[in-house]
Amino acid sequence: LFFNLLLFSVFTFVSLLRLALYPKQVRKTINSPTHAVYFSTVPMAATTLINVTLNLIYNGYGYGGESFVYGIWAVWWINVVATVWCSYGLVHTMSVHLPDILGNSYQT
Repeated sequence: LFFNLLLFSVFTFVSLLRLALYPKQVRKTINSPTHAVYFSTVPMAATTLINVTLNLIYNGYGYGGESFVYGIWAVWWINVVATVWCSYGLVHTMSVHLPDILGNSYQT
């Protein structure tokens, strides 16, 4: 768990640092069909950490109380919003900006 959390934190920090240092690359990354899908790995990794935190730390070790569970629940909802954005927002962006690559030849 702690190694996963460390890796998640390091890669999130490096990604945010890259986006902060090179803000013009954000649009290029989102509009690229091969790079944009990597944004979906963040909610997937966060889901794993949320599940392990709830099952192992709260249920297994008995750490935290009601406020801990509500905090994890709030993080889960943030993760749901990020997942929906990755599932629908990125696909919509790619279908609008890159119609030929996705096979949407009816758009001009």
